[in-house]
Amino acid sequence: CLSAVAVHLAPLLYLPLSAGFQELAIAAQKVGPAVVQDPDLAQKTNDLAAQVPWLQQVKASHGSTESQTSSQLERILKLGAFEVGPMTGRKEGSDPSSCVRLVWRSPSADAPMDIAQLKDLQSRLMLIARDRRTADTARFSRLFNDALRLALAADKLHL
Repeated sequence: CLSAVAVHLAPLLYLPLSAGFQELAIAAQKVGPAVVQDPDLAQKTNDLAAQVPWLQQVKASHGSTESQTSSQLERILKLGAFEVGPMTGRKEGSDPSSCVRLVWRSPSADAPMDIAQLKDLQSRLMLIARDRRTADTARFSRLFNDALRLALAADKLHL
């Protein structure tokens, strides 16, 4: 939800407060296709508005969250591997992304990360990336999105 809203509405979100009407109009034109492409964008934005207290809490603890998230991201990129599990055995009508998890390539006391934990990490990375987008953040997002697309493709092929 956060990533969809942030990506689609980025031209408006990052518009400087000093921007005039011309800049606003240009940013709005860039958002137009996203609204057409994602008809649920308005509802996602409303859902995100309900999370404002959580976002404010995250912002207050930004320093510790940023360092913890950065070290977690570094560890994932070095030792983690995305795994798309079998589509069989999951509840009918459930989200195919529930079959995506992150496992550790080397022995680890840590349990695999499920889809909820991965989405939470992605949300934290999006908050941190507001100030600076790193190559590691981009790599994680690309790999995670690829794993989600693979799960959707496997679901459509009924694997």
